[in-house]
Amino acid sequence: MDDVISEAKATGEFQGSVEEIRATSIELSCPPEIIVSESSRITKLATLSVDRGCSFSHIAKMCRNLIPAAYQGDKEIEPNTLVARSGFYVSKRQIMGRTLVVFARRKVQLTEDDEANSGNRIDSDPLGLMVLTRPNTGTNPCEMATGELCRKYSQCASIDDIRTILKSETTKDNIAELMTQEYSSFSRLWQETYDESNKFQGEVGLAPRHSKIGMVTGAVLHCLLALEKSLAMRKASERSLKIVRVELSSTGERFVGVKFPADEAAFDSLRTTMTTLKLARSGGTGNLFIDEVPKAIQENSVSWISTPPTTMKSFFKTTNGDMRIGTKRKLPSGNVTPIRKFPSSHNTPKLNGEHKKLKKISAAKPKVITSFFMKM
Repeated sequence: MDDVISEAKATGEFQGSVEEIRATSIELSCPPEIIVSESSRITKLATLSVDRGCSFSHIAKMCRNLIPAAYQGDKEIEPNTLVARSGFYVSKRQIMGRTLVVFARRKVQLTEDDEANSGNRIDSDPLGLMVLTRPNTGTNPCEMATGELCRKYSQCASIDDIRTILKSETTKDNIAELMTQEYSSFSRLWQETYDESNKFQGEVGLAPRHSKIGMVTGAVLHCLLALEKSLAMRKASERSLKIVRVELSSTGERFVGVKFPADEAAFDSLRTTMTTLKLARSGGTGNLFIDEVPKAIQENSVSWISTPPTTMKSFFKTTNGDMRIGTKRKLPSGNVTPIRKFPSSHNTPKLNGEHKKLKKISAAKPKVITSFFMKM
């Protein structure tokens, strides 16, 4: 196993096969439950509470971090190029009756030389990808191209507009209050979306902030088949076993394991399957194997087994004598007169000499085209 892990790390597949769960807050709902405990293998079941929301004060601090610490002068932080500027955006039309608000920042931060050279700028980021952060789902792992962003959203304030409201370095500490005063309508929409999504079940046009994730950690390889069996009756999205990695927000403790549905029905099925697995491996199989006394032989079953199968020939009970060719048909017994196949001589109709003509015509040679013209 160590050789497999070392090879995966060397080829880069070790990190690529593990999904990183990122959120604003990740905490344990309860202490991990031990479901399998053996001499060298301990398997635990952990339940995590995930909060993906991003408040307006948190997004204001993200804006502050984008502004360089020693930035001075009137030079723009992000020049006006083909790539959209980082800042706040509002949807141009309502989606499901709601006005969407996002914070977008450039994925690729270009240097001054790259900004001056348009060829380097296009090569480094041809689509102008933007990383989006929403109040209810946090930072989206999928980027959006500049063209799509400008088509769906209109900019409310850029990062350079936010920089102008900062009078000095001391104002960076109360940047949330200054931005709330300067952009009151935007901050109100952001905070309303953040507060309304404070639930586990989503609404129309609004995804929930909170969610629960189950994770099987510890020794997992020896019970992968048991995990698949416990999820056999679940939907397809829950049957796929994914390796995930999380980090607790409060303690920084890391967990790596298999993602599992976080509901009581799934937990009960997992506990039952793990108990059966533990009994099978410990030798206490219970009533898994039962020796039964052989039952008496049934004559009907013996007769059915010894009888040859019915075929078309045996069904109609044909014999070899009936299938012989050229055998004469026996006449039925009794005073029954057989029917003649041909009429007798006295019943033959008279042809009045016509039969002689027919005989001559049949004996004559067949006509050809030359004989037809010879008569003429």
